[in-house]
Amino acid sequence: IYTADLKALGMTNFGKLNSRGFACPTWPAHCELFYNGEPMTLAQWPNKGEFTSIAGFPEGGVDDEHGSQIGAKENGYFYEGDRPSLWKTPSAANPIWAHGYWAWDWANSYQKITSIDTAKKLILLEPKNLHGGFRKGQRVYYVNILEELDQPGEYYVDTEQGILFFLPPEEGAPRAETFVSELETPMI
Repeated sequence: IYTADLKALGMTNFGKLNSRGFACPTWPAHCELFYNGEPMTLAQWPNKGEFTSIAGFPEGGVDDEHGSQIGAKENGYFYEGDRPSLWKTPSAANPIWAHGYWAWDWANSYQKITSIDTAKKLILLEPKNLHGGFRKGQRVYYVNILEELDQPGEYYVDTEQGILFFLPPEEGAPRAETFVSELETPMI
């Protein structure tokens, strides 16, 4: 894993992740990394192309308007396995985000995690831009996690320290042009 001190290189704006997807406002991209002209993947679990599932939700579900119950967005959802217990507690500057198909396969979005209770295996999301609620078995993965920087092509930016962590997609030191985006306005 290679590091770069972005602050020492004169970069002060690292962008930020925002809720995006179904029923969310449109935002500029977060701080993205490009290597040899290709976008890299923000460190995530499970790895790119894989998902884990929502294991269920606390009592107090709501009607999904189609004859069944979904978990209320304010009450969060239960996760499978123990992986989140390995993650450092997210900070306000470097929160962990969840990308999921929360209740329906046609309505996905990225949402900020506000808390992870590893004893109850319960995750709470910021409900502001979350549409609907949670359905057991729906797909989800988690991004912006330094501890999950484990696959070639993944990166993580510690926005508090201004440090980029990068695992290049090829063996050895990075040999191609590497760019970090700072653009926060539409190009077109």
